[in-house]
Amino acid sequence: MVVRERKKDVAAFAEKIERIVGHQFNFHGKPYYFDPKSLFILRGDSWLRQKLVQLITWKYFDGFVTCVIVANSIQLAFRDDMKRLEGDAYQSDTQDIVDMVGMCFSIFFMAECILKILAMGFFLHKTSYIRGDRWNWLDFFIVIVSIPDLFESDKLGRFSSLKIIRTFRILRPLRSINKVKRMKFLINALLKSMPGVMNVVGFLVFVLSIFGIFGIHQFSGATYKRCRTLEEPQINDNWIMASAQQRLE
Repeated sequence: MVVRERKKDVAAFAEKIERIVGHQFNFHGKPYYFDPKSLFILRGDSWLRQKLVQLITWKYFDGFVTCVIVANSIQLAFRDDMKRLEGDAYQSDTQDIVDMVGMCFSIFFMAECILKILAMGFFLHKTSYIRGDRWNWLDFFIVIVSIPDLFESDKLGRFSSLKIIRTFRILRPLRSINKVKRMKFLINALLKSMPGVMNVVGFLVFVLSIFGIFGIHQFSGATYKRCRTLEEPQINDNWIMASAQQRLE
């Protein structure tokens, strides 16, 4: 009885530690700690969860995702917007293909997000997808704004105004920051230095304000809405200013 109770105590203590630290996954020669029970469904020792964690922690998986991000950035630059200038009669030869490729990219990024959420957990645990790395907030946001890409504009009906959030697709190249560790380190260092930089910006604004006030008092409005009589300076830099009565309206 005593041995059983001790085993129960040890098991309860180990479970408590797992809830705090996370379930340990050992892949590729490194330990990883994620939510013990992802989405309240997948336990850490389940076969599917093990395979998902093994996939998302594989270095070649990150490399492949980075290549897809670069390809998607190129695809965004190939968009043909001549229809806005030429009217509805304009028929693009390439835009349908570009849109189809963009939809494939959106599906890929959604699948990647779902795989990571299933493997890491979504939000509750400190090592989950959302809480484990703040850069994943950007990834998740981009995935959400990519959902309208799966529907044609005329099929959105009264929700056609959601097309405007497609503009945020231009943030997709920023996902490469989360993949390139050195760039991620530099951006984090830059963000942490912002409070000190703001002090410098405040000082510069103060100094420039003094020069601005000085200029206002010196010129006293002499050049306010003044124009030149010629478009360009003539010989000997002779650029005649209009009279005080000739001012821009």
